[in-house]
Amino acid sequence: MPSYKLLALDMDGTAYHSLGTVVTSNIKPIIAAQESGVKVVFVTGRPLSASQNQFVENGFTKHEAIAIGYNGALIYDFQQNVVVSENPIERELVINAFRESFKYDNSTNIIWAYSTDENKVFLNKSIMGTQLQPEINFFHGEKDQISENDLEKLTSCYKLLVTNCTDEYLDYLDKNGFEVAYSKHSANAEINKKGISKKLGIEFLCNKYNIDVKDTMAMGDGKNDISMLKYVAFSLAPSNANIAVKEIVDEVLHLSADEGAVAHVINKYILNKGE
Repeated sequence: MPSYKLLALDMDGTAYHSLGTVVTSNIKPIIAAQESGVKVVFVTGRPLSASQNQFVENGFTKHEAIAIGYNGALIYDFQQNVVVSENPIERELVINAFRESFKYDNSTNIIWAYSTDENKVFLNKSIMGTQLQPEINFFHGEKDQISENDLEKLTSCYKLLVTNCTDEYLDYLDKNGFEVAYSKHSANAEINKKGISKKLGIEFLCNKYNIDVKDTMAMGDGKNDISMLKYVAFSLAPSNANIAVKEIVDEVLHLSADEGAVAHVINKYILNKGE
């Protein structure tokens, strides 16, 4: 069995309950893997400041300080309390994305944009009653709804989430400086600066820790995980994963995230407990 040096974990629907806290049965195996010398790093689309993360409270930062948020747009060191790297969407591109969302009278595209001011998000419409409404759970700061007449209020943003997206709008984003993670099985489209993805996060970790990609593994469940899952040497998905993810990983677990799929993987492939 290969000896892996890096395990990258998605959070929502993988190591954590969707939109919630960590699956309790994963805590001890994650810490045990870290204590064994394996780098276990969270690579997530979430804001790293979300209260549900509980990195410190769970003991995850004692042996591994780095976490990667917003699909690679923000890398943070929790031991030093410093931003290591950030790659936000530039302000002009954010303005263009909002302007395009208003282009058609019947436009249904709804945007939730995480500003680089982590106390603020921007919206082009109300998200109440939409598939973006649960995002409120991750954010308790100012929510600024932007109209066509006050686009100048916008700033650079780490990530945009779009729901009710039209094909025309997604095509516009893809061709005009944005990285688009979306499939017909996804609830929302996750939008970053072109070239920014979870794969970039894995490349950063390999460079930082001098780890060869052949010694890496990753686990995820959503379309935004695919770049990371394709890049590592060994990729896995819980049973609840998006169909597009299941089609490209090396192994689909018989367990869901809520059933402790991550704990099973760590015990089997890292701690060698023979599960």
